[in-house]
Amino acid sequence: MMKTVNKLKAIGISFLAFFLLMQVKLNAQVGIGTASPNTSAQLDVTSSNKGFLPPRMTQTERDAIVSPAPGLMIWCSNCGAYGEIQTYNGTTWTNMIGGSASQISVVIGAQEWMIRNLDIATYRNGDTIPQVKDPSEWYALMTGAWCYYNNDPTNGHIYGKLYNWYAVADPRGLATAGWHIASDAEWYELEAFLGGVNDVQLVAGDKVKEIGTSHWKAPNKGATNSSGFTALPGGARYQEGAFNGIGEGGNFWTSSESGYYANFWTLSNMNSYIDHLNVGSKYSGMSVRCVKDIAPMPSAIIGTQEWMKTNLNVSAYNNGDPIPQVQDPTVWDTLTTGAYCYYDYNYVNSVYGKLYNWYAVHDPRGVAPAGWHVATDAEWSNLTSDLGGESVAGNKIKETGTYHWHRPNAGATNESYFTALPGGKREEGVFKQLGTVGSWWTGTEDTVNTSVAWYREVNFYDPNIYRWAIKKQTGFSVRCVKD
Repeated sequence: MMKTVNKLKAIGISFLAFFLLMQVKLNAQVGIGTASPNTSAQLDVTSSNKGFLPPRMTQTERDAIVSPAPGLMIWCSNCGAYGEIQTYNGTTWTNMIGGSASQISVVIGAQEWMIRNLDIATYRNGDTIPQVKDPSEWYALMTGAWCYYNNDPTNGHIYGKLYNWYAVADPRGLATAGWHIASDAEWYELEAFLGGVNDVQLVAGDKVKEIGTSHWKAPNKGATNSSGFTALPGGARYQEGAFNGIGEGGNFWTSSESGYYANFWTLSNMNSYIDHLNVGSKYSGMSVRCVKDIAPMPSAIIGTQEWMKTNLNVSAYNNGDPIPQVQDPTVWDTLTTGAYCYYDYNYVNSVYGKLYNWYAVHDPRGVAPAGWHVATDAEWSNLTSDLGGESVAGNKIKETGTYHWHRPNAGATNESYFTALPGGKREEGVFKQLGTVGSWWTGTEDTVNTSVAWYREVNFYDPNIYRWAIKKQTGFSVRCVKD
């Protein structure tokens, strides 16, 4: 008898479920939290203490959606400064006010930076980065860890996570694929592009700080965020585990270490510059910004040699030490150590690369990227020979036309794809011949007069490549050859 009753109950429940399902289909409406969904809504979610959560995903995951339907809605967790609701309008993703969906990055000079502090809890291979709240445990760590400021997740949503340097340096990779933790040299490059010269011109900080005082404390002096970097004052966690400085300072690890310490950059609500420090305790917790991985260096095969197709444009040696940017003409002309400058100190001229003195070229720390070296006198001679000799090779390496070269630049074919540009020179501290002459150091000094070194030069009015020697304080462009 009991089995029969249970069976009848099961049949009754199934019938009731079927009836309700048919009602939903017939009415074409669903109410959650309400028995009377609004007549204009297919789905009516009603609540006085809970919200509606759309799918949460990163920009990369969003872009992987196949054939998104018009009206599709998501929360892009790493778009904009803090994440945002986005909808697909049939052509592109837009934000809630109909504008273009915010991106995760901004191009500043030759670099592409993320516009948010890092906020991930796993390494690139999927391993978990431990969250460590206890101050004593934090201080004892020599492995990667993260925390929120004051251990409050609300701060994490705005300012990202604070990482110790061991997480930054972990070989499993803290940055997401296609990105890397900005190095000391890349921060120097950012500073230089924004008008700072080794912290002398106190303007770069203004151009990276988020404007206003909704996150920065007053006065947030001079902040314009004209670069789009949107730096936030996430504070820091001292090595002993205490928190300090939220709203007052932004502190950003680099991937570069200085022995027992690591290098970091800091911003303040009270001044206008970016300050570089190399005494950061690796136990400390700081914010992290990432830079886009650089595409493979464009190159050209000429004879048996592979040459870069662009002039060198680095601001640090291979070990991360900065190459000083020197403006004063008297100082420049008396240097016996490495230095660089842009032509006329103007970053607009970075299209021609930097001008280096020979001491930078010859420095044992190396200026060429890994796998490359500054072309020697012999390698330039090989290039010249492969292209038919000094009397014709110039036309075969010069960029065609007069967009960069002055007229006439007649006969230029660039058939070698070397794409030589007229970056001019700096001689005795004075800038000369931008647009008319391209000059490149070799890595070879004269064996008789060691105060001079060999270089190559082409110009806008004849087809030659010239070989001359000049004093090492001169500023020339640099080309590299594959090892």
